[in-house]
Amino acid sequence: MSYVDFLFPVSVALDVAALVAIVSAAILVLTGLFRHGWQRGRFRIAYLGYICSALLALSFVVHLCVDGGDIYMMFVLWLAPFTVAATLAILMTLAIGSSDTLWWLAGATIVLGLAQLLADLLPGGIGGVRAWVLAATYFAYAFLVLILSARRRQEWW
Repeated sequence: MSYVDFLFPVSVALDVAALVAIVSAAILVLTGLFRHGWQRGRFRIAYLGYICSALLALSFVVHLCVDGGDIYMMFVLWLAPFTVAATLAILMTLAIGSSDTLWWLAGATIVLGLAQLLADLLPGGIGGVRAWVLAATYFAYAFLVLILSARRRQEWW
């Protein structure tokens, strides 16, 4: 059994988790805004945006490991929701302005975007060492966001 055979069900599970997170985040944000108001709702929007971005990044990198560079043909399926969630989270971070954890998450999101942009612009395509460095960057981003969000759960939940 190769690692690809093991990672395929993991990639499908992460796809489903990312989809569920995006749908449930929208529901949680709306109910949070109605229950707790705008002040508390901004924190929830920011953290849930980063969590959705992390799950999408994790899903993409597992597909990158399973499918290789061919997954870039489907990159827009991750890029569009990632861009929306990350932009919303960064805008809420700017609106809040006082949470160090949110600033760390915003910085990590920007670094991830710059790493992907740099990898795309370098000649020779994404492969070899560059693909592994990019995959490590995606994994590090996802785990950083999920760990920091879990540690600060009381702030936004």
